[in-house]
Amino acid sequence: MAKHARDVQLERLWRRRLRDWRQSGLSVRYFCRQHALSEPSFYSWRREIARRDREPSATRRVRDAALSGSGLA
Repeated sequence: MAKHARDVQLERLWRRRLRDWRQSGLSVRYFCRQHALSEPSFYSWRREIARRDREPSATRRVRDAALSGSGLA
């Protein structure tokens, strides 16, 4: 599997995890324990996704198209 494809899959997974965490109302520590996640990985992905969300809109459109699987065509 290509690195880009792995990154897209990981981003989808972590966006879902972060959404689930927000909806759970749990602390990061407890959520990570319940889901067998590393706290450092959780914080790293939370920071990375926030960074990606601040990207210029053209870059975001390309990334979002890749995430949705719709492509650019």
